[in-house]
Amino acid sequence: MIRPRLTFANVVSVLALFTALGGSSYAALEVTGKDVKDSSLTSRDIKDATLRSADIKPHTLRTSDLKNGSVTPDKLADVPAAAVFNQSAVTAKPAAPKTLHADSEIYDTADVHSSTKHTGRLTAPVAGTYAVAAVIDWDPNSDGFRSLTLVGPSGDFASTGGPPLPTPAFTTQNASGIERLDKRQSVTVEALQGSGVPLKVRLRRFEMTFVGG
Repeated sequence: MIRPRLTFANVVSVLALFTALGGSSYAALEVTGKDVKDSSLTSRDIKDATLRSADIKPHTLRTSDLKNGSVTPDKLADVPAAAVFNQSAVTAKPAAPKTLHADSEIYDTADVHSSTKHTGRLTAPVAGTYAVAAVIDWDPNSDGFRSLTLVGPSGDFASTGGPPLPTPAFTTQNASGIERLDKRQSVTVEALQGSGVPLKVRLRRFEMTFVGG
C-alpha cells in the first residue's frame, strides 16, 4: 500500500486554489442600499463632495440639517422677480377697462416680463405664490371715478377706486395683492375711468416677486 505524502508543492497549490476562489467570491460581492440599516450611516461615513443634488430626495433636508453659515448668498438661486413701467401715457376710453403695457424694465431676474410680446403681462417662471403691485397716474380731470385692478388667471385679486383729485392735480392710484400662479400663468393691470371723455393714464410701476412655493 502506497501512503501519500504531503509535499510543499501540495500546500502551495491548495493555498493558491483557496486564494483564487476567495478572490472571485469577493469580487462578486456587491453592497446595495438593502444591505445598509436605516440611520446607520452618518456624515463621517460619506466622503466629502461625493453627494450630488440627485442623491437627495426632495423635501428631506431641514434647516436643522444645515450647518450655521453654510448657506451663503452666492449659493442661492435668484428669486423670480420683475419691476417694469411705461415711459409714456396711453388713452383710456370712458367706461372701458384698459390693460396697461410696459415698455421698460427696472429689473427682471427670471424672464418674468417680455419686452417684445404680451408686454402687459408679468408671467410666473415657476409655480408658487407671488406678491404683485402696481401704481398708475391719471391726467388731471375732476369728473367721474378712477380705478385700478390687478387681474390674475381666475379674475380680479386686488383693486382700488374712487373719485379723482381736483384739477390740476394728477390722480395716482396703487394696488397690491397676493396671487397663487402655476408655471407660465400671468397677471395684468387694468385701468378704468368714468369721466365721460378719453383720459391719459400711465403705468408708473408694475412689479411681481416670488414669495414661496
